Amino acid sequence: MTLTYRRLAVSAGALAAVLLVGAVAFRRLDPTPELGLGPAAPGAPGAVPASIPASSPPPRCERLTPDVDRTLSAADPAGAAGRFGLPYVPGPERGAVWVFVVLFAPEGDLAARHRLDVRMRDGPKGMLAVAPLATLCGLANDARVAKVHAPSPELVVAAQAATPEELGRAAREGRCRGLVNNALNQLLQDPDPGAFARSAGLELRDGRVPVEGELARDTDAAAAGGWARAHGIARLSVSPSTSQYGGGHYFGAEVPVDSLCAAANDPRVLRMDPPNRPVPLGR
Repeated sequence: MTLTYRRLAVSAGALAAVLLVGAVAFRRLDPTPELGLGPAAPGAPGAVPASIPASSPPPRCERLTPDVDRTLSAADPAGAAGRFGLPYVPGPERGAVWVFVVLFAPEGDLAARHRLDVRMRDGPKGMLAVAPLATLCGLANDARVAKVHAPSPELVVAAQAATPEELGRAAREGRCRGLVNNALNQLLQDPDPGAFARSAGLELRDGRVPVEGELARDTDAAAAGGWARAHGIARLSVSPSTSQYGGGHYFGAEVPVDSLCAAANDPRVLRMDPPNRPVPLGR
């Protein structure tokens, strides 16, 4: 009897050992977080999904004004540009828009790097340009740029009228508003402007001619200065109108001959004429 109990005890111990070894082997094959034996296999209860690499966020165009930024990101940039009053130019790579680029550093190769079609410069402070949408964000993030914003309609109109082809055509057709039937319009049409200026009593110096005229009544000092910068005008003086019966602000200035038509067609100008009396030109 004693021997039988001993054999049973040994058999029971052996069975327990076999079960223990099997349990350990099973745990190694199917570890779980609860047992602290490492992560569970993919798809197993309690498994942690593998991390998915995050895609790079789109670049932030820090120095675009909201209207330009929304046009850039719109699915229909032409429609968005129309809603925001931003001049749009159809073309490849989603087209281009007219913008004014404010600078706080010398422009250097800015135009070439970002494929800008520069239409007008405001000295070292900025430029009016047609910018491809494909390069617009890079332009705004350029270290030389302080801000990229929509240009004023008047500036765009002036720039569009300032192309050499349009200037010549407008002068030949008598379409330089404010210059029609006066000596300044004839100056533009004459094949020898210098000879005509001498015969008409106009004094030319450094390619500029003295003029006088009227600016629209709602043209303030800042707008008058913008007009002068847009057309390369020098020595601008303005006498604010005090009349109660309309009319504009009288001005005198020296205007480059090749800017006469564009300057006269600017919406801020009511008329532009040769001076009634000689205007001394200082050096």
